[in-house]
Amino acid sequence: MLNLTDIEYYINLISTGLKVVEVEGSLKKETVIFRQPSAQDKIFANFVYDKTYNEAISDGLLTVEQMETVLREKGLINDDLDRQIELLRGKIDAQKKVLEKTLHVKVNRTRIENIIKSLENELVELLNKRNMNFGITAEAKATEARLLFLCKNNVFKDVSRLLWKSDGDFNNEKDFVFRSNVLTLYSEFVSGLPIKIIRYIARHSLWRVKYISSLKCGVQLFNVPAVDFSVDQINLLYWSHFYQSIYEMLPEDQPSDEIIEDDDALDSYMDSYYKELKQEALARKSGKRQGTLNAFDKEEVIVTASHEMFEDFEFDKPREAALIKDRVDVRKRGKKRTRK
Repeated sequence: MLNLTDIEYYINLISTGLKVVEVEGSLKKETVIFRQPSAQDKIFANFVYDKTYNEAISDGLLTVEQMETVLREKGLINDDLDRQIELLRGKIDAQKKVLEKTLHVKVNRTRIENIIKSLENELVELLNKRNMNFGITAEAKATEARLLFLCKNNVFKDVSRLLWKSDGDFNNEKDFVFRSNVLTLYSEFVSGLPIKIIRYIARHSLWRVKYISSLKCGVQLFNVPAVDFSVDQINLLYWSHFYQSIYEMLPEDQPSDEIIEDDDALDSYMDSYYKELKQEALARKSGKRQGTLNAFDKEEVIVTASHEMFEDFEFDKPREAALIKDRVDVRKRGKKRTRK
């Protein structure tokens, strides 16, 4: 669970698209500023990717698909490894389904979550083993070139000075460990925060005050236009809308606070809720008749005692309707006796 200081830090990080980082190399340690790339940066970065990819192919580098074929021929990748990976994925999916059905016993949920985490760690090890040779493909070289472009244009010494002003400055960086660490940290920054953190922020009151104010008063949430929204900003808006729709549900439909706070339990609850809504909609649709509809197309209708056909109906359930009819019959029989 995040404390208020953490929440405020993440809100500011997402809202501004900036992050201050201290990076250590083998020769120096520097404080740098990361900035999320703009839409224009991404367009140029994609151009760099395509250009580098085509050049790599011309230079004889293999694609990922070609590399996999070569590795299989050499036995470095085989069906047995693929089966192990698929088996682990199946186990993870199965445990997640069990977790979805375990909503109320926290001890059991914690045990299942630990099993899932252990299986996911095994899966990561196998995937690393499988993909370790794919770093020398055309796609890998193009991806690295795109990251370099984004990094050189969005990492600053201070608010206005780039860390590397030109390709020459970048290439002449003597501390290779420092340069590598900057690239790694910036790659993590651009990729965005874990969804678990984003969801926690989206339902926290410190953020919801800003979000609701934006909806009601037209207040700008972020300091960039919508076209330049970062991955974190888009994710936060999505999950804010998701939780807002839950808080606006009818009381009898709304999940408990305990379920709302648990991502997996909430996802399971909402899946079931939407399935029920869909089934009800299909049932209503299939029950409709062709042609003009009226109140008597339904299995049950409400008819008051003043209706001219009231006494012609046979009342089963609800019991209250039967009691009303009985009282009317008794009253009418009493009046007939009095007249006699």
